[in-house]
Amino acid sequence: MSVFLSGVGAYLPNREVSNETLAALHGAEGTDIEARTGIRRRFLAASGVDAAQMGTAAAREALASSGCESTAVGLVIVASTFRSAYPRLSPAETVKRRLGLVRARAIDLATPETGLLEGLRLAWYAVERGEVEAALVVGAEGFSAATSLRDRRTCYLFSDGAGAMVLDRRGGFAQLEAPRCGAWTEENAAAIEASSPRVGSTRVARCLAVVVWASTIGTVV
Repeated sequence: MSVFLSGVGAYLPNREVSNETLAALHGAEGTDIEARTGIRRRFLAASGVDAAQMGTAAAREALASSGCESTAVGLVIVASTFRSAYPRLSPAETVKRRLGLVRARAIDLATPETGLLEGLRLAWYAVERGEVEAALVVGAEGFSAATSLRDRRTCYLFSDGAGAMVLDRRGGFAQLEAPRCGAWTEENAAAIEASSPRVGSTRVARCLAVVVWASTIGTVV
């Protein structure tokens, strides 16, 4: 059975921290930071905004862009290192409840960076084998809650953000193949950017083609 990517979404906090800001704070050069990391700016969530909230916003956008009805989503996978602000609910369960995905199973993966890759693989097989009609995969991180702009070891690299995608067996704008979920081409990347113009100008959209992860580790340029 074919598996399609039918929708994508992303969330970036409003607070932007440029290389120049960090350079002034640490006595460095903004151009040196970009040369060493490839990063020009990073985004930090407001106090009290956790990874589950950012993931919910990205997931809502992905569902809206896909046109997938909530009752068709049978699986929600959230890859996040950080727990929900609600102690009794995991990030995946929080996203599921906030979006009213009453028929979906909720799975959390807490491995940094590669967690979303594994989540995408699990979702692909669930859709391909007919276990679910559609699956929602979310990557969300709130590193600013555990790091400091005054810590030179981490401040240049880590920030906050979320990305999400909907996998659907009924159709979409790009077909995904296992086990790498597609050999992405320029046409696939263009389709993704066209489907989500709000984030098309950021690296988040480009990285959606290879798994929506860059924004969560600060590589938004």
